[in-house]
Amino acid sequence: MMTLKQFTVKPETIPAITSWYLADLGVALGRQELITRQSPQRLKVLREHALIESAIS
Repeated sequence: MMTLKQFTVKPETIPAITSWYLADLGVALGRQELITRQSPQRLKVLREHALIESAIS
């Protein structure tokens, strides 16, 4: 519960490591959108395979 109280205080600055993580997330999101647009059929097959594998285990 104490963790949520940390969000009520506005930080003075954003730590450098946090900005690096945010930048990495932005890059990953761009890659994900690119793959989604380029090969939707391949993603559909992978999704179906993952669903079957999770049901088996």
